[in-house]
Order: sequence, then C-alpha cells, then structure tokens
Amino acid sequence: MSSSAISSELAENSGTLVRPSTVRRSLVRSGLHGRLAAKKPYLRRGNKAKRLNYARKHRNWVRFQHWRFRNAFTFKEEKGKNILVECNLCRPKEKVLSTSKSSTSNLKKHLERVHAEYCKKTVKHSVTLLDLDEDSSLAVASKNIKLVQWQPVQPTLHQFSSCPSQETVDRLIMDFIIEDAQAFNIVEQPSFINLVKGLAPNCRVMCRQTLAERVDQAYENMKVQLKAKFEKVHTVCTTADIWRAHGRSFLGVTAHWLDSNSVERHSVALACCRITGPHTYNLIAAKLEEIHAAFEIHTKVCCTITDNGYNFVKAFKEFANFPKTEGDQAPEDEEEDTVMFSDLNHILTECTLDDAATKFSLPHQQCAAHTLNLVAAKDAHDFLSTGPLALKMLFQSTIAKCSALWNKSKMSPQVYALFAEKATTQLKWNLFFRACSKMRSIPEEVLHNICDGLNVERLGETELTFLDEYCSVMEPLACALDILQGESKCFIGYLLPTISALQTKLGAVKHKLKCAGPMADAVLAALQKRFGTCFEDCKLILASITIPQFRMRWMNEQSAEQAYGYLLSETSLTVSETQAPEMDTDDDEFFQFDSCNKPSLGSEDEVFQFFRDGDKTLSCVLKYPVIKQVFITYNTPLPSSAPVERMFSIGGRVLTPSRNQLSDVLFEKMVLLRFNKGEVY
Repeated sequence: MSSSAISSELAENSGTLVRPSTVRRSLVRSGLHGRLAAKKPYLRRGNKAKRLNYARKHRNWVRFQHWRFRNAFTFKEEKGKNILVECNLCRPKEKVLSTSKSSTSNLKKHLERVHAEYCKKTVKHSVTLLDLDEDSSLAVASKNIKLVQWQPVQPTLHQFSSCPSQETVDRLIMDFIIEDAQAFNIVEQPSFINLVKGLAPNCRVMCRQTLAERVDQAYENMKVQLKAKFEKVHTVCTTADIWRAHGRSFLGVTAHWLDSNSVERHSVALACCRITGPHTYNLIAAKLEEIHAAFEIHTKVCCTITDNGYNFVKAFKEFANFPKTEGDQAPEDEEEDTVMFSDLNHILTECTLDDAATKFSLPHQQCAAHTLNLVAAKDAHDFLSTGPLALKMLFQSTIAKCSALWNKSKMSPQVYALFAEKATTQLKWNLFFRACSKMRSIPEEVLHNICDGLNVERLGETELTFLDEYCSVMEPLACALDILQGESKCFIGYLLPTISALQTKLGAVKHKLKCAGPMADAVLAALQKRFGTCFEDCKLILASITIPQFRMRWMNEQSAEQAYGYLLSETSLTVSETQAPEMDTDDDEFFQFDSCNKPSLGSEDEVFQFFRDGDKTLSCVLKYPVIKQVFITYNTPLPSSAPVERMFSIGGRVLTPSRNQLSDVLFEKMVLLRFNKGEVY
C-alpha cells in the first residue's frame, strides 16, 4: 500500500504533517504492507483512489478501538458510514449515540458535556498512529499498526468511573441491615468490608456507630411522615397484642386506614414497645393511649382490634366489676395462650381505675378470625371428644392411627415427602385439617402400603369415610378463615356475608354425611352462638351492604328492607353533615333556605342507583360519593388482628437468641422500619 496515500489522508484529517517514510517503515515492520499487496494486487500499483479507500476503511475501525475513552461505551451496531454505541456512564438510563466511523468527536462532546469528571479522572493512555484527536501529534511516535476489525469491549467496574457514590453505598448497606434484620456489627466484619470494597473500591463502609445514627435518623423521619399521613385521614383502625420473647414482653400496635380517593387500604406499624411488670389494665390502657396520642390519632381511632387472648384480657379483669360470662375461666390444663372473650369495651369505659382522674377512650372490636378459629379448634373438637359414644370412639381411633402414621413417616424420606403438611405432635386445628386433607389425597391402596411398610395399623373403611366427611365439614371453615385473615382486600364488611355463606354451605353438606352429621350440627350451633348477635349490629350491616361484591344479595327480604332503611338514614345524615351551611358574616352566604332540602333526595337516588348497579368491583364505590364516604367510615376496621401478628413475626427475626442483648429501643426501631418500608421508608 502506498505510504504517500496514507500520509496524505492522515494530514488531511489531522492537520499534522506526517512524513510518508515514517508511515512506510511502520507498515513494513508490521508485515502489513506485504500481506496487503499480496492479497490486493491493485494496492501495489494502479488505482490510487482504491488504495486510499481501503486504507480509510481499516483506519476507521482502528480509530474507535484505540480511542482512550472507548471503555465508556458499548458497541451496538454498524449503520452505513456510522456506528451506534451505548454510553455506559448514563446507565441505568439507556443512551445510544451515533458517531462517524472516521471520527469520535460526537462521543467526546458527550463526555465533556455530561461526564466531565470522568474525562478529568481517566488516565491518558498512549495514542496509536491512527488515534487522531487533539493529541494526534503523538501518533507519529507509535511504531506498530494493527489493522484488525474492532470488537466491542465489555466494560468492567474498574474500567470506567460508574462506581456507586458513597451516598448510594450507605443507603444500600442500611437497606440490607433493615430488610434482612441483620446485626449492626456485620458492618465491622472483614468479609463484609471486603465485599463492599470489591464492588465499590472508592467507597468506605460505615462503622457501627454511624449505622446506629442513620437508623435513628430514619426512624425520626418515618414518624414525621406518618404524622403527615394521619393529618389527611379521618378514620383509623388499630390492632394491638402482646408478644413475649426471651423473657421480655412487647406491646405491638398497627394502624390501618382507607385512602379517600381510591379506597385502597394502607397499613403501618406504630409501636412495638417494651412493657415491664404485670400486664395490668391501667398499664396497657395508658400505653395504648400514649401511642395513639404520639401520632395524634387518639380522636380518629374508630376501634382497636385484639385477639382477646386469656393473658391479655386477664389484665383488665383485675379492675373490672362485671359478672363473669361462660368461658371466662380457663381450664387448668389449657395452654396459656387460650383465647377467652369478654366485653372489653365495657371494661375499658366503665371500670373504675385507681386514679379516678385518668380517663381512656379505647373502643374495642372482637377479632372475628380468632373467634372462627375457636369454632373449629375448640367447639368442634369438644363435641367430638364428649359427644355421642360411637362418634367419640370413631374420632379417637382415627386420630390415634393418623398420629402413629405421621410420627412413623419420619423414618422414611419418601413417605415423609408425601406428608409434607403433616401435623406431627402439635394437633392444632389448621395443621390437623391440612394433614387430613393431604392424607385423603393419597390413593387408598398407596396409603395401605405405607401403613404396612411402617408397621402401622391400617385405617378402616369407616375411619377413611370419617376423614372424608371431617374434611368436607372443615373445608368451608378453612376457606372462611383465609378470607377473614386477609388485610389489603379485606374489610369488616366481609364478616356477615362470610358467616352467612358458611352456614349455607354447612347446611347443604350435612345432609350428605353418614358419620359426621352431628358434627356439622355442632359447628352450626357454635357459629350461631358466637356470631348470632353480629347480624343485629347496624354498623356491620352497613359495612357489608356498601361492598359492591355483596350489597344485599346475602340477606333475606325482611333483613334487606331493614338494611336499606339503615343506609338511607346514614346517607342522609352524612350529606347533611358534609353540606351543612357554615356561619358567615356575608348576608348572601347566610340566607340559604333550599340547601337543606335537596341532599336527602339526592342521597336516596344515589342509594337506589348503587343497588341497581351490576358492577361488583370495588371501584364501583368511587362513582357514588355518599356511598363511598359511608364505606370508608364503616369498612376501615379489619375483621382480624392478623397484621399485628405479622409484625411480631418480623420481631422474631430481629430478636434472635444470639441477639438477646439488643436494646428495647433499637429493637423497636428495627421492627418498625422493616414493617413500614413499603409505606413510608
């Protein structure tokens, strides 16, 4: 290839005089001159333009390949006389740039304009002969020219300055500690420091004291954000419970409300504070009132939901002066967590405290999910254990053989896999029901072979029939319990339709039973005993009929007429409260006579249209402003106290035996930040 051709082309592009002899010597030394001449005879003599185009083509590839800032870009594709590259420094935003094959000026302008610091920090590499930019005068010093096709280079973290900033590293470390409930001293472990340094060599790892300060700051910011949210809310529901771990007791409180625009449920944790000493009424009441007042919601709480456990209610009994109801006394052999029920609202509002000046307003609501669990775990099993002799013996023999089979299944991994949902030795109702369902899903022949292989007595035909019927009766209960334990899409208005549907299903099932018919009657009687008064509660009725999925389809004609009257009265009252004329000094604002007569008619029309609307989605409520307001007022409460139990499950991850010395204040901050991460943090 003619060295004069390359020399003239270089001079034309760079404005620098390059001696042809220098170029020729470089081509000869690299062996390229001979190979090109052998491959392309016209490069040796003849058409000068072809020789120049060939040199230009190869030189364009080498230009970008040996550019000092090439690692800041990723090659995408070749498009005519241009190439498309993606800027690695702009990630995660995708920035695709186009530049000429013979020039990198567009890319360099992008770096100088957007990534000026990168240009300053990047070490200047030696420039090859064909790397023609502002330092092209140094190109003459290069002795080797390799005209090979350019291949995109995958950049690494060390090849360009896209390492995360110190602020980002600190935030990620804090998220890791809080999200996974890690101990604070992990930031001082050499392995963790090496991990962070390997990913971000220019950043440092915060010490334990700094991490604690960041957690304190995040906790204070969380409280400020929660107060700001509660200022826009008119009705709040809270759940409360006491949790014990490693000799310490904690009172947990969560808050729940509905968005006024989308009726979407929001849930946050308010406290997981340490309580010491006996769980007396004045202590628990004062703690709850203190927590409500700290977030300025003590006047907005519509009810506080608890699971009514025996140990929780026992604290209130010491200061209550009311006759004991059936079931208040726990049997001596009953576990400490046995659930008992009392009128907690009566206790909290009418009991005399030692300090007569202290007044608390703590409206209470019974946990419906816990009550339904008692129907299955206590009432049904009590009937099977003390009912008709034939049914009692059948139940005991079936339980004995099932327990022996579940215990023996540990000896065989294959059999253990079949009973993955077995109840082992803890025969709690939900585990027992799942174990029975799993067993009945196994073919009868396979089940007999398993019993023979494990040397366990086979279940007889009558016992297998009883298991089938037991599952038939308990399956609707299990489905209803799953519905009531929901949180994001569950409202207190689900309670009455769920219990009504449960009674209907059990009434249809009991006529098909051969052995467990009396058991179905006992469950129906327990449902009537525990939930019978709920169907007379005006608030629960309003909450149910304002849910588009139900309306009044679950009610009989007489109850529907009564519920319709309740809703008309409530909507008229709601409209009159929201549109009541305010006192004003202006005479035109004062004399408004017809404004008080119109809302009642409008509210009645709206109620009528709501019940005629066939839309069953929750968004249907948004079309009716008055119905939406009634819905938010009466459906803010939850039917269960499951959210506070979920918060305690997070506490169990934080307060482990190896971290038993964690301070109470720091423990509470970790639990609340973890629980509220999706809402405010």
